[in-house]
Amino acid sequence: MLPNAKGIQWSPDLPSPAAQKLSDRSLSLSSNKLTDIDLFIYRLIYQRLALIAIFLSAYRPKTYRWRGTDTWEDCQAACGLTGTQTRVYTCIAIGQDGRVSDVARRYCDVKKLEPESRACSGPPCPLQWSIGFWSQCSVTCGLGKRYRTVYCGDPDSDDDDYLCEESPPVTSKQCLMRACPNLKDENCRDMYSFCPGYSALRYRCKRSRFRRKCCQTCQDALKSAQGGKTSKRPKKMTWHSYR
Repeated sequence: MLPNAKGIQWSPDLPSPAAQKLSDRSLSLSSNKLTDIDLFIYRLIYQRLALIAIFLSAYRPKTYRWRGTDTWEDCQAACGLTGTQTRVYTCIAIGQDGRVSDVARRYCDVKKLEPESRACSGPPCPLQWSIGFWSQCSVTCGLGKRYRTVYCGDPDSDDDDYLCEESPPVTSKQCLMRACPNLKDENCRDMYSFCPGYSALRYRCKRSRFRRKCCQTCQDALKSAQGGKTSKRPKKMTWHSYR
């Protein structure tokens, strides 16, 4: 039994020492009836009781359960296909006072978790190159080229080309037509007066179209390349197309 217990009076605004935070002001002691030692002992006991009350209130039993969030896991589907995704859940603690707080997942029972799933679509697949048909050969005889259109996404824009992961296919290739016929000397003449004004005849005259347009100029260029030697009977001209 505490000494001089009749000298202790609880403050009327504090129903019990564990109901609120306790302080030295909550305990009214009659100093004229208690000695200094009694006051020290009562104050020490009062502080210990306050700590115990705070400790017990912090460790009241709590209820743990799963709570669904607005976040969903990544869709489990390949590109262009349909799959499922699961809602993300967190573990919460509900105190006796109704307060809710997030806690580690280990506090919740995994067996009580009933995950919610929904249908989802996988990511878009990379685009593929669209390839057109090969054009006709650019020449009717000799060596020429064929062309085709290649595009990714919008055919009228190059802005989508990066969406195709693979390298673009080739857009041109060589084509070899029949051998170009050699023009006879008696039919060889320039169709235009400006033919002699062309430069680099060594390369221009290898093109069949240019030879037909400027035959006499090409014949003179060939004779000049051979050193200007000509026989009484004209020789048959032979030009080789580009390879």
